[in-house]
Amino acid sequence: RKSNDASLKYLTAGGNELPVNIYTHQVSVPFTTSTYNIAAEKNHPLATISDTDLGDHTLEVGDNTFTVISTAEDGNTLTYTINVRRLVSDDATLQSLTLSDGNIPLEFDPNTLSYTVEVHYSVDTVIIDATKNHPKATLFGDTGRHPLSFDLNTFHITVTAENGHPETYTVQINRLQPHAESITLNESSLKLERDGSAKLEYIIEPVGEDINRSVVWTSDNTDVASVSQNGMVTAKNAGTAVISVTTREGGHVALCTVTVEANSDDALKSLSVKEASLSPAFDPDIRDYEVHLENQPLAITIKAEAEHFRARITGNTGIYKLTQGRSAKLTVSSEAGSVREYSITINYSVENDTWHLKNDTLFMKGPSSIPAFSYSNPPWFEYNTFPRVLVIGSDIQNIGAHAFASLTSLEKVINLNPVPQQVSAQVFTGLVLKDIELEVPPGCESIYGLAPVWKEFGKVFTDIMPTGIQAVRVYTANDRLYVNSPAAERISIYSVTGTLLYSFDKPAGAFTSPFTVHPSSVLIVKGSSGWVKKIVVSD
Repeated sequence: RKSNDASLKYLTAGGNELPVNIYTHQVSVPFTTSTYNIAAEKNHPLATISDTDLGDHTLEVGDNTFTVISTAEDGNTLTYTINVRRLVSDDATLQSLTLSDGNIPLEFDPNTLSYTVEVHYSVDTVIIDATKNHPKATLFGDTGRHPLSFDLNTFHITVTAENGHPETYTVQINRLQPHAESITLNESSLKLERDGSAKLEYIIEPVGEDINRSVVWTSDNTDVASVSQNGMVTAKNAGTAVISVTTREGGHVALCTVTVEANSDDALKSLSVKEASLSPAFDPDIRDYEVHLENQPLAITIKAEAEHFRARITGNTGIYKLTQGRSAKLTVSSEAGSVREYSITINYSVENDTWHLKNDTLFMKGPSSIPAFSYSNPPWFEYNTFPRVLVIGSDIQNIGAHAFASLTSLEKVINLNPVPQQVSAQVFTGLVLKDIELEVPPGCESIYGLAPVWKEFGKVFTDIMPTGIQAVRVYTANDRLYVNSPAAERISIYSVTGTLLYSFDKPAGAFTSPFTVHPSSVLIVKGSSGWVKKIVVSD
């Protein structure tokens, strides 16, 4: 026997399950529901369901009818009718709302009906643009271009839904009165030295409007820097201060950080020596100078003045005696702690018929005998702390007691006589001979090495030309230097203290050059090919 079961296991409309024992259903949906789904499942496996109205359907506004027919195995049928009514729209919202002419910001939300915005006083018109959300809604109100007066301006836009429901949007635009909007300074930071000053300038926006432009100047640390009411900043002490300028209208503020530093000027304004001229002429950027004294008391008067009044000068100012050394030094210390050193090298020359003292060298010219003296009686005694080199002329045959006992600064003796003089130990009383070098003529080292007193020197030696270098002759005459050497080379002339006096290039063979130094000077002449000669400049 065939089944007559035409019932449904379930029936759903729009996702909602409907009773299967009821055959007519009435459903209402809002306007926003534009599609609808009908689904059903037979109860008996041999039954059939018409699928014409099953699945998704587009809903029209108003009534939409769908029919589902279930047929049992024996032909018995059940008809289900579903009436879906799509309601008329009640959407009275806006899709967009914008304010132009001045790019006025508006954070629009369709569900927010009231807005208030502020605009700059320069914005004198506004364009209100609104778009309705539903196509069948109607829009009415203050759209389009409108002039703006100062203070509050109110506009309304009304949207009426398809079903007649209205909503009104209100926009209030507050156009501000002209006022100071900002202030800026020409400098955000300044570096000043103590006692320095600088003028700060400000600009208040907007420029050209009739607004209150008065300001107040202040400093947060008046011990470091103060400011006048016209913006003049004066540095007082090292540190940091913040200068503020504030508009009286609106309280707008601009800041400038002022860093006050101690003065770093460590230069001299002037430097002079009373007894002689400086060489080179004084320049604050030149640190090293020389003066030349000829047969003068061995003292100079140094006068110096610092460029900045807060700088401090220490060292050798005032009367400076050569017993303190040949180099006078001055140090300028700035307020900030930087230092600059200046030096004055004193070149001196003292001479009589028998001896000549120039800088560090005492040259004994003759006559052939140097008499004996009491300890402090030699005429060169007052210069006893100066000579580092003693040159004994080749004509000197005898040296009396205590002649050189006073030369406590002596480091080297050059004896030009090939025959050691007969001397007593008293000639060098008080000197430690083993700490002093003795230079003798070539080939005379062994003679001096055996001679009394002379053999006590720490080192006895002679100038020896390097192996392989041909004979070289060097001498002076008539204010010219004569050099005869095989090579084309550079010639350098040094003092016995190692100071380079001057140099020149010569061709191979004999060459002469202008040459002016004080008579009796002892010089070292070196050739770049490797030879070294010592000469004594004769009168």
